[in-house]
Amino acid sequence: MLKGLYPILWGLGQIPTGHLADRIGRKPLVIYGMLVQAVGFVLALALLERPLLAGLLSVVFLGLGTAMVYPDLIASISDHAHPAWRANALGT
Repeated sequence: MLKGLYPILWGLGQIPTGHLADRIGRKPLVIYGMLVQAVGFVLALALLERPLLAGLLSVVFLGLGTAMVYPDLIASISDHAHPAWRANALGT
């Protein structure tokens, strides 16, 4: 259950966070997404006496945080890559 929940939250979460990044900018989502991921790690350690709860909450925060960060970092790289480099990398 936990292994499947992380990529589901990550994948589906990229749709609304991508739209949000277009509205408010990429930097806030990268910053807050990293903080959300950090909360996931802290929860995993703080709830060691309840392993299932620790895993569940950790996976939720890590999945949502990654959904906030991942598309914005890729878009940022694309913003700064030279168009000729992108064309050569794609073989066109």
